[in-house]
Amino acid sequence: MNIHELYLLLSAVSSTPATSEKLALLEKHKEHALLRYVVWATYETTRNYYLKKIPDTSSKSGSFTLGLGPWAVLDDLADRRVTGDMAKGVVRSTLEQLEPESRSIFERILKRDLRIGVAAKG
Repeated sequence: MNIHELYLLLSAVSSTPATSEKLALLEKHKEHALLRYVVWATYETTRNYYLKKIPDTSSKSGSFTLGLGPWAVLDDLADRRVTGDMAKGVVRSTLEQLEPESRSIFERILKRDLRIGVAAKG
């Protein structure tokens, strides 16, 4: 599964009205490491990115998809290796470099909501 396929899957889950159907779609793709990581990075309750607001970015459309760089940024934020204004700058720079689908997924992770109508079980 690549980022484009993940984006399409999240869109399909989001537009599906019944929770049971949403869960069935996610269950069908549960073996994909990228989906598992994105769901974990978004909903893991012990993981915090320490950003109150996602930095505004210009409407630049980058050409990179989510590779190791953005995942490392999430780890740096969660582990407090970058904080404050430096964290905002790193996130802004990362968002500006990502292509639109990747940017959308990265922002959703930072906001801790994939906007698919399913929440983590607590």
